[in-house]
Amino acid sequence: RIDTATATLNLWLGHGVGVFATGGVAESRTRDATGRSVDVPYVPRRFARGGVTFVHPSRVTFAVIGTYIGERTDAPGGVKLDGFWTADVTATYETPDRRLAFGLAVLNLFDKRYE
Repeated sequence: RIDTATATLNLWLGHGVGVFATGGVAESRTRDATGRSVDVPYVPRRFARGGVTFVHPSRVTFAVIGTYIGERTDAPGGVKLDGFWTADVTATYETPDRRLAFGLAVLNLFDKRYE
């Protein structure tokens, strides 16, 4: 069982620039081999994402995004894994008729190592 609650904010600043943020919490439960109630592996208790986006009139969009994955476990009743941040960059182009979009993303831009 996984229960989540999230909140999102989008703010248009003008001139093609906007900011966005999402944050959330999760409560997860499962049973281990002995029948004890434990956290579901790899489901973080807290998570967040935020960034800045630029939309050009030619339908090209660029975004710089920070993503946080909170503390979680690696197995039922297992080792606690620390939370971490990553930086991502995306670019998208949408055709004039808006029927097709092409995207490119570079995830974990700074090659941050985490468990």
